[in-house]
Amino acid sequence: MQRQELPQDVVAGLQRILLLDPSPADPLDTLTAFSPVDSLNALFPNGKALLRIWKESLARLDTVRAQLATQQKEIQDEIDALRLELRRDQDPNRLQTIQELIAELLSQMNRIREKATESEAIVQDITKEIQILDLGKKNLVTTITSLKRLQILMNSVSQLESLAEAKDYTQIAHTLG
Repeated sequence: MQRQELPQDVVAGLQRILLLDPSPADPLDTLTAFSPVDSLNALFPNGKALLRIWKESLARLDTVRAQLATQQKEIQDEIDALRLELRRDQDPNRLQTIQELIAELLSQMNRIREKATESEAIVQDITKEIQILDLGKKNLVTTITSLKRLQILMNSVSQLESLAEAKDYTQIAHTLG
């Protein structure tokens, strides 16, 4: 196999783009000095080493296949579940049902607002009636108090008239006193 080297300016440009060290320790990291034959010979010095690795690989092949089959089944199950969920989420009947439920919720909210407004009006009427009754009670108490005072005044005038007729001025002074 003939070895072809790239021009030095191309190698330098690739190293700069790939951020490669111009003198790396690993021959796989270089662009000019890499020889696949030398690398394979370093990894597999003789046919026995290659045969040993090949047998080990064959021995693990069934395990790896089983793991891959399990992973493939898990991934396929996940894909199937996601497809089912996507179909369910995109179901037009479900969207229509959701829209109907939202419309019903809005309707219930409007009814609640109306009932709250009605309840507020009823409470205002009740408190208005209570205020009227309180005012009536206050006026009634004031009237009864005034009538009691009038009665006391009338009794005092009547007593003073009787004392004046009797010309008991000492008692009149004491009563007014």
